[in-house]
Amino acid sequence: MSRQRVERMELYQKLLREGITDPVVLAHRLRVHERTIYRYGNRLAGGKDRRVVRYHECKPKVLAHLQAWPNSRFSAWDLARFLGLRGDGLVKRALQDLHQEGLVQAVVEPRDPSTLRQLVTRWQVTQGQVKAG
Repeated sequence: MSRQRVERMELYQKLLREGITDPVVLAHRLRVHERTIYRYGNRLAGGKDRRVVRYHECKPKVLAHLQAWPNSRFSAWDLARFLGLRGDGLVKRALQDLHQEGLVQAVVEPRDPSTLRQLVTRWQVTQGQVKAG
């Protein structure tokens, strides 16, 4: 870790001891992004990687949504928006993992049916995984 990061982490701990716990205020005082404050908190709590935890939470939600709409196809971006995530990176990893397990299938199709120029990968649940409603 760079000297500047070490100093920011020490200042972060000092501000916490003073009772300042609002991530927005801490980010402003340290002149970092709010996500950095969450990373500092995770590091102090034992160094748990938040992305790994969110990935495991994301995977069953993705599968449940696809099972709820068995005759529909969704892009990773559409699924991320439905799940309330900022980006589709977690969803893409979850979909790739579900695809390897044979639970979902990928269908590459044109984004616009009138042109074949832009292709998009859409995902749907495999027929054996459709929940009886």
